Amino acid sequence: MYLRPDFVPKLCLYLLFLSAAGMAACVADSNISISGPDAIDLNSSLLSFPRLDNLSIPAPPVQINDLRKTDSGAENNNQIVSTLAVIDTGMNTMGNAVLVPITPTPEGSGYSYYNTTGTDPGYLIYASGTYTLLNGFSTENSSALRIVASDVVLDGNAQTILGNSRNVGITINSGKTNTTVRKFVGIRGFYKGIDSFGDQVSLTNNSLSDNYYGGIRASGSDFSMSRNVLFNNTDFGVFMEGTGATLTENSIHDNEEFGLYLYSGNITLDKNVITRNGDGIICEGNNPVIHGNIAEHNDYIGIGVDGNGAIITDNVIRQNNNNLLSYGSNTTIVHNEVSSSTTSYGLGIYSVADNATILENTVSNNGYGIAVGGDNCMVTNNWAYTNNIFGINVDGTNGTISKNIIRDTTQVGMVGLGNNFTILDNIVTKATIGADITDIYNNYTIIGNQFTNTSQYGIFIENSRRGTGEGVIYNNFFGSQTNVGGFGNFSNYSYIWTNPAGPQRGTNVVGGPIIAGNYWSNPTETGWSDQQTPNVSGYTTTPYEVVSEMYDTAPLVP
Repeated sequence: MYLRPDFVPKLCLYLLFLSAAGMAACVADSNISISGPDAIDLNSSLLSFPRLDNLSIPAPPVQINDLRKTDSGAENNNQIVSTLAVIDTGMNTMGNAVLVPITPTPEGSGYSYYNTTGTDPGYLIYASGTYTLLNGFSTENSSALRIVASDVVLDGNAQTILGNSRNVGITINSGKTNTTVRKFVGIRGFYKGIDSFGDQVSLTNNSLSDNYYGGIRASGSDFSMSRNVLFNNTDFGVFMEGTGATLTENSIHDNEEFGLYLYSGNITLDKNVITRNGDGIICEGNNPVIHGNIAEHNDYIGIGVDGNGAIITDNVIRQNNNNLLSYGSNTTIVHNEVSSSTTSYGLGIYSVADNATILENTVSNNGYGIAVGGDNCMVTNNWAYTNNIFGINVDGTNGTISKNIIRDTTQVGMVGLGNNFTILDNIVTKATIGADITDIYNNYTIIGNQFTNTSQYGIFIENSRRGTGEGVIYNNFFGSQTNVGGFGNFSNYSYIWTNPAGPQRGTNVVGGPIIAGNYWSNPTETGWSDQQTPNVSGYTTTPYEVVSEMYDTAPLVP
């Protein structure tokens, strides 16, 4: 009966044991499993989240274990069924009917009432129409209300129905279309609050809580939910499979396993509030649009997506153990606020797949700020500050880290790993290391960056023992006590520390008129470049020795 995956983000990654001697890497992997019986094989709708092929991030120090709840039985409210008598006046199959516990059911009303033992009242709606519940009731019937017709509106009239932890509140049969369930102030104590198998089902303004397995389970196409409240359900608030779902302005909180689990393609989540669940939003399926939601204070994952073509924009994702995880190509993550304050190892934004675009996000106070693994990925115009292990890490061919502001990182400001990698126009300040690259990859382009106030190195070059280190590193401002360091024999490297085209007209990183080499300063502005004689060109032909036998031949000067 447990739906929550045992997500253990033993996330392989770049643990940097920062010392003057160097760094080491540590690798782990991740697992997910679902266990327990249900009407379908839940393992077939399992988020896999396993693919951490290249990205290097260290495993969290604490394992995330399965959360299990002992079955102590759900609330059993033996509220007396109302004996209100209603005179049948003008009710017909297609008209407005009133659901009340009367026997026998008037002919033509479109529904039947059952209560064989006195404790199991139930209604069967078998004809199209609008039905209103006048009084709430408790029941031991297998379904309190079952809909077996299309074109039905069921209005709860601000009433409450109560179950016994083994039955279902409202069942919508397979093959039925255009069903609306609205205005139930309480659907409580059932095994599942609503079990929907129809198409074009709409659930609006309902409250579902304290159900033993879950609040709403739905399959079918064109499912929609708006302004519902789901809380204190044992396994999940909502479990949805099918295609074309839209969920808007729902509040889903304090569900033990999942707030929202969607095994569905082409879904839209807009302006939902998902808080204090085991996992917040888990979505498996292509082309989801996740916009304007708040996912906070969930125990494991705030938002997790496994599918291609995801668009994740304008969400507030904070105070989750791991905030935003995405596994799928062609993902766009734009303008989200992602933050934590309670973990030194949790993930801010974590994307594993090709062609990801990470743009204009604010990512703060996470263990790992932005971590991307895949080819042709771009991380640009983000603010990453006060993250622990690194601000931004991109691992893949043709990767780009550009125009980001990265500050107050405990360990490494940014990590760029891959061939044909571009690091452009970033500001990195107050880190142990500004940028980390490795000599196994070729064709680095590192231009226009500012590396300041790093306690160990501005750039750290890792040694693979077989790489030659190729690329261009020019027009950067280095303002640390030690600007370049690393492992290996630097004389074997092929990095070019000045403009390979020669000095060219253009505004350089310190405002001068020529783009040439780099500006070499330190935190007190008394570095090598600071002490050179100013000149109108803003550079000098006096070489600057970057490290032993590696030179900037046209360093910038005041």
